[in-house]
Parts: sequence; structure tokens; C-alpha cells
Amino acid sequence: MRNTDVHELLSRSAERVLVPPLDIEALKAEAQRRGRQRHLPMVGTFVAVVLIVSLVSVLANGLGSKKDPRDGAPPPTAAVDTYANGVWPFTTKAQAAAWRTDPAAMPWAGDKAQVVQHYLTDVLQLPDLRVDSLGCPECFEQHITDQTGAVQADAAIVGDDAGPFSIANITDGRLVLVQPEQFGQINSPTEVAGHNAGALGKPSLRLVASNGKSLSASASVHVVDAPNTPADSLGWSSTLTWSDANWAKAGIVAVTRSRLGDVTALAMLPVSRGR
Repeated sequence: MRNTDVHELLSRSAERVLVPPLDIEALKAEAQRRGRQRHLPMVGTFVAVVLIVSLVSVLANGLGSKKDPRDGAPPPTAAVDTYANGVWPFTTKAQAAAWRTDPAAMPWAGDKAQVVQHYLTDVLQLPDLRVDSLGCPECFEQHITDQTGAVQADAAIVGDDAGPFSIANITDGRLVLVQPEQFGQINSPTEVAGHNAGALGKPSLRLVASNGKSLSASASVHVVDAPNTPADSLGWSSTLTWSDANWAKAGIVAVTRSRLGDVTALAMLPVSRGR
């Protein structure tokens, strides 16, 4: 490569590549002054090689090109489905979005306490139970009781902050479902086990789908040593069977009653249908 060619290459790329141009003519003059004219071709070749290597290095490092603003940025996060753990009445964000488009069919779905009350009354057919928000209607946990105060359960709520809302589970420290696991997949038949305060007696069990349909009721509940049963509690187990496969999510509902038939404890364990 001739010195003039290198000089022209540098002139064309000076604005884009930050490599300081060398004065080739000055190098020649200095070499002539020192009597080293015979070495000028070598100097020119050396300078050309240095400039080419520098040019390649600069271009390889990306000078003259814009940096991708995504470099170093964290990967995009998938939107969280806040209704994925819902049992009733919404189990997906798509269902919630459809309600926002036309809420007239369930105007109460935007109120947490009313969602729980409708589940108790319309789905579980337990009209004697009521919701007590305990001064916190905006809380994602709503308290369930009755006129006598015998029932002391809590309903967990899921959903976007602006609603609508869905029930995720119902818990009562005196009535505990330990099998199957919460949100676990189940197939028919499924063994259900738990324990409760001995004074409450054995519970009744049923499987209620997210569409409100009762899929199964336990024929009998047997007293057993259920896992992690406290010393002063009654352990029990039973089996639920069903034939309807047209459901995805459901709740295993356990209820104890007094001798007069009044509800004394309530629990609901969320599950999904196995494949």
C-alpha cells in the first residue's frame, strides 16, 4: 500500500474513527535529514501496518456505530397473572378483563367483601355466614363469622388493586386440610385428610368447581392419625370421587356443624384438575 493511499484512507475515516493522522511527509523529511532515506519504504510500510491494525481494532470495538440501548438491560419480565390462584369467580386475567368490559352481570365483583359473601351464599349455600371486614374493606383478607361468633374463618382474596376480585382459599385454625397440598393437581379418586378441634366433630367434605358446580361429596369421614395432627385435635380422612372432567380449578370445602346443624367451622382448599 502506498503512503498516499494510507493518507487518503485516514482522511475519509477521520470523522468516524478516532485515530490521530500521522504526517507522512514530515516523516520523510526527517529521515532525509538524518541520511536514512534508504529506510523510508520500510517506515512507510510500518506506518501503514500500524494504521491498518488501529483502524481494524477501532472498528471492531464499535466506534462509529450506536450502542444498542438494550445492552446490559435486564430481560423483560412476563406479566404476572394475579388471578392464577383464584378459585371463584375469576381464575384468569382474561376472565377479569371480560368482566371489566361488561360488569353488569356481577356488579359486586369489584368489592372484596361482597365477593366472599356471594361465594358463601350463592355457591356454598351457607346463608347464615356473613363477612366482617373488621374495619378494612380494602384488605385482601376478609373475615367470615356468624351471628353467634362460632365461626372464625378468613378468606384470602386475589386480583388487581382496582378489581375485580376472586377467592383463593378459606382458612380456620380449628379446621385444617393437610392433604392434598394447596393448589395441587388431583385426580379421581382423591384422598383428603385433615384435623380439627376435637369438640367440632368430623367435617363434611365436597369438591366445588370454579363455576360453582358441586362435583363430589364425601360418603364418609374416618377418624385416623392424619399428618401433623395436634394432640388435642381429631384427625380424619376421606375419599372424593367424581366423573365430571369439565373443570380446571376447584375448592375442597370442609364444614363442621353443631348437633343443631349450625355451621361451627369452615375451610376451603384450592386445587386443580390433574391431567
